Amino acid sequence: MIAYRSVDASGSAAATRVADYRVFRVVHEADPVDLARMYGQVPDRGADGRPTTAWLLSIHGPHGPPRRTVWRDGFVAPAPLFRDATGRLIATEALAARVARAGLEDIVFQNVVSEASLRGLSFRAAP
Repeated sequence: MIAYRSVDASGSAAATRVADYRVFRVVHEADPVDLARMYGQVPDRGADGRPTTAWLLSIHGPHGPPRRTVWRDGFVAPAPLFRDATGRLIATEALAARVARAGLEDIVFQNVVSEASLRGLSFRAAP
């Protein structure tokens, strides 16, 4: 996916203002979740009406215990930061570690594949 955004050129020369420059950001997309091994799969329909499968991160009640998110075997992230099929931004472990080493304390990474994620929100600990 490529997202475009207008550039504020109000303080620039006339030739620059009329050029209508845009900033773009490429966001890689991938589908890392293995629905076949996840608990809580339900039949659904996509926005286009086609049959699809929706999944729930956890199911409460008599239906069974919640399951952690399971990645597909052999999944390789297309980039350090990418969107999954549901639109969530996912960071690789390497990116999360790099951000932590840089000392950026106002960014938090949720760990959706840990056993602790079954009991509530689980965040990646700083190194």
